[in-house]
Amino acid sequence: MEFLQLAKNRYTTRKYSDRPVEQELVDKLLEAGRVSPSAKNFQPWHIWVIRSAEALEKVRAVTPCTYGAPLVFAVGFDNEKGWVRPSDGKNKAEMDSIIQAAHIMLEAEDLGLGCTWIGAYEPTDLYAAFPEMAGYEVQVLLAIGYKAEDCRASVKHLDRKPLSEIVSEL
Repeated sequence: MEFLQLAKNRYTTRKYSDRPVEQELVDKLLEAGRVSPSAKNFQPWHIWVIRSAEALEKVRAVTPCTYGAPLVFAVGFDNEKGWVRPSDGKNKAEMDSIIQAAHIMLEAEDLGLGCTWIGAYEPTDLYAAFPEMAGYEVQVLLAIGYKAEDCRASVKHLDRKPLSEIVSEL
C-alpha cells in the first residue's frame, strides 16, 4: 500500500474480533519494531508480547482500552541504554520507543489488523501486574487484532487541521 494512504486509513480500533493473530503476523509486527530507527542506533527498547489469557486479564485490569484485542504489545525503553545529546543532556530513549511503536502500529494496518495506541493506564499498576517490566519505562500499550466487522473509525478520525495551521516555512 502507498504510505500516505496507509497513514490515512489507520484509525484507532475500538472493537476487535476474537480471532487470534497468527504467529507469522506477530513476527512481522515485531520485525517492524526491530528495524525502526533509534538515535545513534542504540536501540534502548524492549517489547513485551501479551497474549495468554492470564496476561490479557492482567492488562485488562490495568486499562479498559484494549477493546477485546487478543494481543497487546507493551513498548518500553531503558533510559540507561539511550543516546544522550551532549549539548543539553536530552536522552533520546523515549523518542526511540515512540518511533518503534509507530512502526508497529503502521505495520499492523498494512497487515490488515487494527491497532489501538493506549496511554490510558497507571504505570505503577502495570508494573505491579508485570514485574518483568522492571527497569524499563513502558511508553505505550498497543492493542492489536482483527477488527470486528462492525468496527468503524470515529468521526474525529478525519477531523484534521489544515496544513496552513500546522506548517511554517522559514
